[in-house]
Amino acid sequence: MKDIHDATSASFSTANALPQRPVARLSGHDGPVQDVCWHGSSKTTKYCLTAGHDRSVRLWSPFRVDPDYIEKTKQNMTKKRPIPQAQHSAHQDLPPVLEIQKYTSGLAYEVNAIAVAGSSSSDHPDLLLAASNKTMHVMDIVTAKSLRKLDGHHSGRINSVAAYQQEVYLSASFDTTVALWDGRALNNRRPIQILRDAKDSITDVLVTVEEAVDDSCMNSCAYIRTASVDGCVRTYDLRKGILQSDSVGSSITTISLSKDRQCLVVSCLDGCIRLLDINSGELMNTYQGDHVAGNYGLQVDILADDATIVSGSEDGSVVLYDLVSAASKILPGETRRPTCAIAAHPTQPATLLTASYDNRTVVWSHEEDTRWQEQLSIE
Repeated sequence: MKDIHDATSASFSTANALPQRPVARLSGHDGPVQDVCWHGSSKTTKYCLTAGHDRSVRLWSPFRVDPDYIEKTKQNMTKKRPIPQAQHSAHQDLPPVLEIQKYTSGLAYEVNAIAVAGSSSSDHPDLLLAASNKTMHVMDIVTAKSLRKLDGHHSGRINSVAAYQQEVYLSASFDTTVALWDGRALNNRRPIQILRDAKDSITDVLVTVEEAVDDSCMNSCAYIRTASVDGCVRTYDLRKGILQSDSVGSSITTISLSKDRQCLVVSCLDGCIRLLDINSGELMNTYQGDHVAGNYGLQVDILADDATIVSGSEDGSVVLYDLVSAASKILPGETRRPTCAIAAHPTQPATLLTASYDNRTVVWSHEEDTRWQEQLSIE
């Protein structure tokens, strides 16, 4: 990552390659879409998942236009169908992508959060779902069968879920705790450990495997990071058994880690996004003024090249901030409902997913990306 103090221009250095053009839509949920994520982390990542208020989770192929839509389009057209420009497009004019699977087994309540447990090479990774009835469901992502239902611990809504491969599952709750569950013990419905250090609702949890920062360990080490309304980011070093707490002075809604594992992006209710050094907790930069915050938990993410921060906004827009200069670019939405869910592609810097509370889930790409348009062409 660039030195944060090397900023010499208040502009984007890669503006042409930014995901600033809506190219496709994910249509299927009935009501708000509350979370989005990519399936896998390798260069072959080509699937994504969405969680809805309609008590379902759906698996999509966001790079493939729905074949039924292609067939109907080709029947009515004799040339390529142009994809509308960002500032003029109607959501329904965007081509819909292919829905592959729908997960509803055992779900009687809306789904708040989702995560995939398992490496990208796993034949049957697990899908973790947090329902609004304080329960975490585990499903087989391939067969859509329900594997486990983990309940009876949390006394409040589960805000976020995460996993360390398929060995340990984590659920972060409004009740100020994070529960760790044994991912291999199918019959065990009690957490193996509970983290009780937060003083208020825990809004986000991440599990990462990183290189050790000293010479005492030659192997990679696992860390758990939590965000809380009490204004603290807590880092649990699982090898050393050490807890590091960094206060940012405002209630935190979501956190995101840079791809080089050097910086942590923290989105807060005071409308300020903060960039922290991952080891020292030092404040390196701030981003504010163009996204509207204060009432909703807005997700934040970093594009795959670690050069741009992406945030949702309560006015329905999506805002890009240059990581170094803090220059901003607003992608206006066609809605005034909050855009709360954000997911940057793990390896493609110009590919982005966003979802808003009015059921508009959009794939964004750069201006010259014609992959969706080419699928609609007449041969």
